[in-house]
Amino acid sequence: MVKKILAGAFACLLLSGICLGAEDSNITITTDEHLNKMYKEVVWFSAYDVGGSTGTSYDYNESQEAGDSAGLVEARIYNLKKTIQIDVATLGSTSVEVRVEGRAGSSAEWGEIVTVSFLATTGANNSHMINVVEFLEEIRVGVKATSAGTDVVTVSGILLGDSR
Repeated sequence: MVKKILAGAFACLLLSGICLGAEDSNITITTDEHLNKMYKEVVWFSAYDVGGSTGTSYDYNESQEAGDSAGLVEARIYNLKKTIQIDVATLGSTSVEVRVEGRAGSSAEWGEIVTVSFLATTGANNSHMINVVEFLEEIRVGVKATSAGTDVVTVSGILLGDSR
């Protein structure tokens, strides 16, 4: 479905003159349609050891890139539902913070939607779910460990939008 993403972004640029950020190529994004609705599945982190990169800043992809477009996912047309699922299978650090951020319109700044601190594992079949209700141009998720340790963190999401 990569062709659909690129064609949609090009048409948006051509028709509206608005320049959207490019989605981060270091995260996994799959788009499709089901029952006349568009959806986008995103994996920001898959069994990621955030405790191996402790510090004061968040990681927004497994490549630990800094920058404004790290972890970026275009979300504007996915206006019906946005759900983020967090699984902390192993926690060797003191705690792990997961922060969901968004940008509205043409804002250059990321805004905090919610930050969740995990002091223990989520346990089997007990992932933490975040329902993002804000209407956003872009969304991303960051993770940060407060101390060194071996962690296993998976963060994924699904975005649902009206038909084209």
